[in-house]
Amino acid sequence: MSKKTDTKRPGEVATKSKAELLSANQAYLDALENQITDLKSNTKDWAKKGLIIGGSLLATYKIAQILFFDDDQSTVDKEPQPLNTEYPKKESAIFNAVKSSVSLFLVGLAKEKLKDILKNLNSDNE
Repeated sequence: MSKKTDTKRPGEVATKSKAELLSANQAYLDALENQITDLKSNTKDWAKKGLIIGGSLLATYKIAQILFFDDDQSTVDKEPQPLNTEYPKKESAIFNAVKSSVSLFLVGLAKEKLKDILKNLNSDNE
């Protein structure tokens, strides 16, 4: 049984394996850089999509809030209104009488005008 011996020197074997290790290391570094680049581009795409969706939801919420909800319902930010201690002023009896007289006079005028218009329409039809 004979033992096989390498014809290469021990320094050459170490140099070749070191070169192989360096090339493998460079291949792993390149693959890692490619994965990082892909991760960055995917992150940018997802961030853009998230911003678009979030902005759309915010705009929809604000539009719905403006259209469908009263401002009176949101009392969280408003300061409490002081109580009104003044009593409403009552109108005088003379003012109420004048107001009702003017209203009746205007209704009477409108009634007379409508009668005149109806008479003219009836006479035109005959």
